[in-house]
Amino acid sequence: MSHEIEGTKRVRDTLDFTLKSVLDGFVEANMEAKHGQRWLHYASRSSGQGQNDTLDVYGLCKTILDNWNEVFGARFDRKHVNKARRLVSTVFEARNATAHLNVPLSDPEALSFLWAIVELAMLLKAPEKTIETLKAVYGAQRSTGIEAGRIDPATPTEPKLTVEPGSAQQMSFNSESGVAKALKPWIDVALPHPDVIANRFKEAEFAADLFAVDAGYAGEGYATPNSFYGITFLTEGLKRVLTTATQRLGANGGDPVIGLQTAFGGGKTHTMLAIFHLVKHLRDGGDPRGLPGLSDILDRAGVNSLPKPKMAVFVGSADGPDVSLKLNEGPRVHTAWGYIAWRLAGEPGLALVAEAEAARTSPGSRIMVEVFKLAGPSVILLDELTMFARQLDDDRFEAFLSFIQSLTEAAKMVPGILIVGSLVESKAEAGGPRGEAALLRLEKIFGRVQSAWLPASGDETYEIIRRRLFQPLDAEGEMARDETVRAFHDLYKKNPAEFPPEAREARYLELLRLSYPSHPELCDRLSK
Repeated sequence: MSHEIEGTKRVRDTLDFTLKSVLDGFVEANMEAKHGQRWLHYASRSSGQGQNDTLDVYGLCKTILDNWNEVFGARFDRKHVNKARRLVSTVFEARNATAHLNVPLSDPEALSFLWAIVELAMLLKAPEKTIETLKAVYGAQRSTGIEAGRIDPATPTEPKLTVEPGSAQQMSFNSESGVAKALKPWIDVALPHPDVIANRFKEAEFAADLFAVDAGYAGEGYATPNSFYGITFLTEGLKRVLTTATQRLGANGGDPVIGLQTAFGGGKTHTMLAIFHLVKHLRDGGDPRGLPGLSDILDRAGVNSLPKPKMAVFVGSADGPDVSLKLNEGPRVHTAWGYIAWRLAGEPGLALVAEAEAARTSPGSRIMVEVFKLAGPSVILLDELTMFARQLDDDRFEAFLSFIQSLTEAAKMVPGILIVGSLVESKAEAGGPRGEAALLRLEKIFGRVQSAWLPASGDETYEIIRRRLFQPLDAEGEMARDETVRAFHDLYKKNPAEFPPEAREARYLELLRLSYPSHPELCDRLSK
């Protein structure tokens, strides 16, 4: 066995067989104190794991990082809190680096990870026997590396828990008082999001896909309610939609139909995913106030409790119009109304639309009212309607659009029913004459009943980027951020010949704060 593979195996085995038990107790005790016995429903986990499955090292570390501000940060004293977060991030990185032996760790890399593992165990007050075991593994790796000439013999013989002084690379700026003050490096303040650390995201995953999430194929950031809301900044438009949705489901008003229409990338599908995950969370028995940002939404909506609604998801790009829709443990159906009736009310619902299903004609609003009453509180998410409609022949084209109109009209007649549909914004996106005709009809249908909605814009873009790439700042991190952006803004004001005039305005100070740790100029250039 090569030195690199041996070192990689040491790190992996140490994580799985020694540190895991320490993390298990720490995570369970603190998550249960926050969420009760159903705390596993709020935990982060690997894709494919069930909500009640035992957490592995990946899930344990990600749960700590995803719930740092709400649960775990307060468990450490002030002098260790930043170090603790960095150590968990390093251990998380170690787990991902050793998940496969295709690219083994170098001896120094393995030793560095083992050092972090020992320090974290000490910080979590692991049993002395466990710490001694971890130190012994570190010592073995150090000896192996020294013998091979890959590790400096001056490397410490065993890790010690230390409080790190300020970084040697800190920048100094003169404050308004004229006294030079060191600024913390951004990496010590704004830690990257776990999937950025793990290099697990792909560019395509930044484009939300409702079908993939509904079918269980989505990446981690979109797979569970907690992970989704953890990386989602609630824009004003998204707040409006969620407020309306909770009001509608909570029998406190709310529009029955919400139409979303923007150009590609405007946030339509992400908005529907927010509703999808809210409903999924409710159906799993979760408290919506446990999701980041949802407590304020419920207060805004004036709703104290929500039911466990049924949900139907129809994505027009998922299956072609001539492909039957296979339902889980159910029959094949050939129409959108058969599919939606089954998803909401099972066999009894499908029986109500059986004649229309067989004839491939719209069942009309009266029958859909019966389906809704049978199902109870329900949410219907309709995506890529124009794409689906433009592929239909004349008769089915008319039947499909008539059904969408009947569906929206029926929703107005039954309390607790919410329909959310997305439309493309332009004729170019509609895809040819038939697509344009479908879009025109759909705009009239949703335009009659839709709720006001706003796409993400302006300052919200900075927040969206920051939330997706970086972990939330704690109170100390916010102070460090504010010191940094004030220092840079002072620099711009004192050197007017070196920087553009807008950089001296008070408005630019706010942009620096919103975009931190990125610079607003970087965001602006990338958007052009």
